[in-house]
Amino acid sequence: QGAGAAMIQATGMAIAISSFPSIERGKVVGMFMTMVGIGAVGGPVVSGVVVDFLGWRSVFLMGAPLGSLSLIAAVLVLNHDRPSASKDTSTSKGFDWLGAFLSSTSVGVFLLVMTNAYQLGWTSPIVLSAFVAAFALFVTFLYWETRTPAPMLELELFKNRLFSLGSAASFFIFLAGTAVFSLMPFYLQGVAGLSPGQTGLLIAPTMVMFAIIGPISGRLSDRHGPKRFEYLGLAMLSAGMLILGTISESSRLYVILLGLIFQGAGMGTFNPANQSSILGTVDLSRIGVATAFTNMVRNTANVTGIGLAITIVTMRMGALGFEPSLDAVTAGGEGVGAAFSQGLRIAFLTLGAFIALAVVSTWLKRTGKPASRGIAET
Repeated sequence: QGAGAAMIQATGMAIAISSFPSIERGKVVGMFMTMVGIGAVGGPVVSGVVVDFLGWRSVFLMGAPLGSLSLIAAVLVLNHDRPSASKDTSTSKGFDWLGAFLSSTSVGVFLLVMTNAYQLGWTSPIVLSAFVAAFALFVTFLYWETRTPAPMLELELFKNRLFSLGSAASFFIFLAGTAVFSLMPFYLQGVAGLSPGQTGLLIAPTMVMFAIIGPISGRLSDRHGPKRFEYLGLAMLSAGMLILGTISESSRLYVILLGLIFQGAGMGTFNPANQSSILGTVDLSRIGVATAFTNMVRNTANVTGIGLAITIVTMRMGALGFEPSLDAVTAGGEGVGAAFSQGLRIAFLTLGAFIALAVVSTWLKRTGKPASRGIAET
């Protein structure tokens, strides 16, 4: 599952972008990020309904027909004889196998420790040792990339403020946004008492906002430049996080829905514009590496945000005298819902600080011209 998803994510956007002229890049990125958003939010929605009717095991069977249809579509639609957009890129130097190993290992160790740190304890020897190992591997990767004649990731890209600060903003936004959609089902089912199907339906409008706003933001960023749409998206994300930061055991569902809609609209507005400005700094011959990197940034941010938010929530529950575990929320019990809600408030307000960092990163980018000129000028 992980290997297949990584291959698809690394090449999918590159194929889409290279199939259209650079002036339409925002539109392409908007459609692609819309599909990413629909998949991320639509998964819990569909799964919740399926679990209600067919049980939890059926969720794992859903991937088989979807994967088969995607494979058939790829065979029929993709033109295997079409010259690569990177045909002028020299391949005689070979592939950077050591760089790939160091990169994947460092990221893998980091993701594993972020996923399990809240259970093992952030100060446990295993967690601290894993963090040190991940950092050492990452530093070694950076050193190797400056020495090898054919680097997997050209560090020259980060000298461009649009690329480096845009990637930072993307990291902060996905860190904050993914954590919200990962923890809300626990609140809606464990505290609000909704079924999995009802939970999915409540989250569904977020998916709708992704689907509607993403392509519009991409098209308009092609015409008018990405800056104003990045700021608009950040404003909506901030509003949504502030609303969710007021959550309590007795919160009205329409208030939660409003916060989630702002989150969906904000992600749908910000991401296409930001991704378009990032990729506009990259020559088309290196677009595959760039899109693979942006996907790694997104996935790393997702896991980091979830791990951080769960840690904040469970630590608060433990401080209030309850079992520091999400299992305690689903099991119920007197006072657990209030303790979990209090932890959620702290977590959401903390995540709001990362949105503020995204605002700062976006402001420092100084994107004053349409991103559609980037590839042509590179």
